[in-house]
Amino acid sequence: MKHRWLGRASAWVLVFVFSTFVIAQNAPTVQKEKPQGPYARIGFFRALDGHWLEMETGYVRHLSDEQRDN
Repeated sequence: MKHRWLGRASAWVLVFVFSTFVIAQNAPTVQKEKPQGPYARIGFFRALDGHWLEMETGYVRHLSDEQRDN
């Protein structure tokens, strides 16, 4: 048991590093500007005039079909 301190020291380092990562990931962030980068918006959901009920019904049906497949 000559180097027992080495195990304890490495354990404390791991605790410090992992706790730092957890705090960093859970800390609230404030974005003042839109993110810049190669991003694309894939699609928009918008009902045509007078067709909101049909769109909502189809969307609910689509979600229930995905749950049934999983």
